Amino acid sequence: MDDIAAKQAVRTLINTWTLRAGLQKQALAARAGFGSYDDFYRAYLDQSRALSTDPEAALRVVQALTTGLPEAERCTPEEAVAFFISTRLPLDRYPEVLQRGLFPPEIWRAALQQHLAIELPSVAPQPDPVTLLAAIDDLVRRASPATPGAPSATLHLDPTRPPPPPTTLPVPHRMPLAPARLFGGRDQELQNLVRLLRDQGVGEAVAITGIGGVGKTSLASELVHRYGQYFSGGVFWISCADPTAIERELAVCGATGLVQHPDWRDLTLSERAALVLEAWQAPVPRLLIFDNCEEDETLLRWRPTSGGCRVVLTSRRARWPRSLGVSELPLHELASADAVALLHRYRPDLASNDPHLAAIANELAGLPLALHLAGSYLETYQDDRRLGDPANFLRELQAQGPLEHTALQGEGAAPSLTRHEQHLGRTFALSIEQLDPATPGDALARTMLGAVGWLAPGEPFDGELLAAATSSAAGAARLAVRRLRDLGLLRSDVGLLRVHRLVADCAQATVSAAPQRTALVTALIARTEQAYLNQQPGEAPLLLPHMARLDASNREPAPDLLNSMPFLCELIGDLHSSRAYAQRAYDALATQAQLETPLGAEVIANLAEWQRLLGNRDAARPLYEEALAIRERILPPGDMALAESHNNLGELLRELGDYAASRYHYEQALALALATGGPEHNTTLAARNNLALLLSKLQFHREAAAQLRPLIATASALFGANDPRVATAQINLGTALAALGDLTEARETQRTAVVSLSDVLGERHPTTLLARLNAVEPLIMLGKRDAALVELRLLESLLSSAYGPQHPLTERARGRLEELGDGS
Repeated sequence: MDDIAAKQAVRTLINTWTLRAGLQKQALAARAGFGSYDDFYRAYLDQSRALSTDPEAALRVVQALTTGLPEAERCTPEEAVAFFISTRLPLDRYPEVLQRGLFPPEIWRAALQQHLAIELPSVAPQPDPVTLLAAIDDLVRRASPATPGAPSATLHLDPTRPPPPPTTLPVPHRMPLAPARLFGGRDQELQNLVRLLRDQGVGEAVAITGIGGVGKTSLASELVHRYGQYFSGGVFWISCADPTAIERELAVCGATGLVQHPDWRDLTLSERAALVLEAWQAPVPRLLIFDNCEEDETLLRWRPTSGGCRVVLTSRRARWPRSLGVSELPLHELASADAVALLHRYRPDLASNDPHLAAIANELAGLPLALHLAGSYLETYQDDRRLGDPANFLRELQAQGPLEHTALQGEGAAPSLTRHEQHLGRTFALSIEQLDPATPGDALARTMLGAVGWLAPGEPFDGELLAAATSSAAGAARLAVRRLRDLGLLRSDVGLLRVHRLVADCAQATVSAAPQRTALVTALIARTEQAYLNQQPGEAPLLLPHMARLDASNREPAPDLLNSMPFLCELIGDLHSSRAYAQRAYDALATQAQLETPLGAEVIANLAEWQRLLGNRDAARPLYEEALAIRERILPPGDMALAESHNNLGELLRELGDYAASRYHYEQALALALATGGPEHNTTLAARNNLALLLSKLQFHREAAAQLRPLIATASALFGANDPRVATAQINLGTALAALGDLTEARETQRTAVVSLSDVLGERHPTTLLARLNAVEPLIMLGKRDAALVELRLLESLLSSAYGPQHPLTERARGRLEELGDGS
C-alpha cells in the first residue's frame, strides 16, 4: 500500500469509528493520549504530512476505541489490523494487543491470520492469552531471517551508539582527506548512514545527496575516519568528479597493497583497475567511497557486483533508480543550534550564546560551506577590530548579500579539508553552468530557475507551479524539474520541492529572473483561485509563503497579488490576516485612483466579505453596496460578477434581519446566474443555497428542503459527496428537517456534513465551526442536553480563540449555553 492509499485508509477508518461511537475526533485524540488535537490531526488526518508510523500511538488509538465503549461502538479486530497495517506497526508489537486486553484471544488470532496472511503456530482451539502470546512471539522470531545475499564476513557496526572518535585506519587504505577538527552537528546523520551500511546487501550502495556546500563529502570523510576501523579489508576513496580519470583512481588504490602482483609496474592502467575490481569481489568487509558520483553508468561500471564491500556515494543528484539498489540519505542544512556551534568553534573567544553568531547562522541558512567561510573569515581577522567583529560582519552580510561578501568568496578562508571550491557563488554556478541554453530541456530548466529565484527559500512548492509559471507542458516540466533536482539546485522532500536561500540568491544573480517574476505572480493567483473554488486548505502552505515573499520584494504594493492572498488565509481560518491583506489591496488601489475598475470592485467586495466574516457587519454593508454600484456602472448587464455582488449583499442583509431586501438580492443573483452560467454554475448553486436558507428563516421549511435536495444531488454529481459545497447544503437541509420534526434524519445529515468539512477544511475552519454550531440544534431537540453542552463549550472556546469573545458566532454559542442552563 502506497503512502497516499495508507493515509486515505486511515482517514476512512477514523471517520467510521467516530461516527459509530458518536465521538468527536477531539475526544478520540484525548482518549488516545495525544497532547492536543492538533498532534492527532497531524499524525493521521493531515493530507499534507506523512502518515505517523509511531507504534505506541497506533496502539493507543485502538485502545481508545475498545476500552470502556459498548460493544456496538467499538472498532472491530479486522479494523484494528487494517489500521496497524496502514501505520506499519512492527510485527513484534502485535502481542501487546492481547497484553492490553483489547480483544479475546481467538478473535484476535483469526484477525491476524486473515489480514496479515500468516499462519500462526498451532495452539489450542480456544487459546488463553499466555498461549497465544507465546505463539505470536515464536512467529516473530521465525519471521526475521537474515538479509538475503548479505556478505558472509562479519561487520560489527552499531548505529545505536554515538559515533566513535576518529582513529587509525586499517591497512591497506586509500584516504586522501584528513579528519575535520571542527566537524560537528551531524551525529544523527552518521548514525543513519551506519544503519544503511549495516543493512546493505551485495551490489547495493548508499548515496549521500544534497545541494552544493551542504557537507556531503565532509560526512563521507567523517564516516571513514570514525568507522573505517571496522572494515578489516580497508577503506578506499575514489573521486568520480572526472569519469575519465577513475581508472587512475583505482590504480592508486591497488598500489596501497590491496593488489599483490609481481608485474604490477608493467601493467597497463586498465589492467591495474581490473585487478582492483577483482580484489573487491572478496568477502572481506571493505568501505568504498565514490565521491562526486553523478551518473548511473559510473556506478554500474565501477561498483563491485559481489563480495563484502560496502559502497557510499556523494552526489548532488537527489534520486537514483531503485533498480540500481541505491538507498538515498538526503543531507540538509544544519539546525540552528548546530550552525551556531560550528561558528563558535572558529571563534571560541566569543560567548557561545553571542546573538550575532546566531544571526549570522540564520543569514546563511545553516549551509555548512557558507558557515565554514564565514567562520574562517572571522577567525582570520579576529585581531582586527572591524573585520573580526561579528556585529559588523553581520551588517555587511545583510547590506551586500552573502554571495557578494568577500568572505563568502574565499577571502581569509582556512584550507578546505575536502579540497572543494572555496567560493560560495561558484559552488552553485558550477551546477547552473551545466544547463545548456541551446538544449530545449536545459533552456526550460534555466527559465524555471529564474522563477525559483523569487520563491520563498525553504518553503515547499511543487513542479506544477513551475510548469504554470513557465507555460510548459507537464512532461517537459517534469524533466526540467528533475534536471534542477539532479544538479542539486532544488531539494526534493516527500513529493515537494524546496530551494535554499543562497541558491535562490544565486539564481537571481545568475539567470535572467526579472521576466519570470510576472509569470510567477500570474501562476500563483490562478492557483489560488482554484484552491479557493475547490476549498483546498492544503494548497495554502504551497502558495501563501511565496506570495508573501513576492509582496515583500515589491517596491510598491501589487493590488492583484494582495487581493488573492486573503483567500488562502481564509482557507486556513486566519480571517484577521485576510482582512489585513484585503485592506492593503484597497489602500493601494485608492492611492492609484483605480477603484472604479473591475479589479477595484472585486477588491472592495472581498474586503466587505472579510469584514462580514469577522462580524463587522456595519462596516461590510457600505462596501458591498459600493462594489455592486461600481459593477452596475462599468460591467455589461449579464456579467457574473453582478450576480456575485447581489448574492453577497443578500447574505449580509439576511444576517442583519432585512429579509425582504435579502430575498430581492438573492432572486436577482439567481436570475443573473441562471441566465449567464446555467444551473450548474457555482454562483447559481450558492444563490439557491442562500435562498433556501432564507426560506427556512422565514419558516418556509418545506420549500427550503425542496430547494436543497436537488441542489445537494447536483453538487454531489459535480464535485463529489465530500465537497464543502455539498456539506454546507446538507447543514442547511438538516436545519429545515429539524424544524419539520424529522430530527433523526436532521441529526444524521448534519453529522455527515460536519465530518466532511472537518476532513476537507480542518476542524478550526470558519465553515466547519459554523456547521458544528448549527448541528447542535438537532441534538438539543432530541433531548441530548449533555452532549450539546459539551459541544457548545468546546465551540465557544474555539470561536473565542479564533475571532474574539464579541464575535456574533461566539455570542451565539454562549447564548445557547446560557439558555440550556450551563453553570460551568
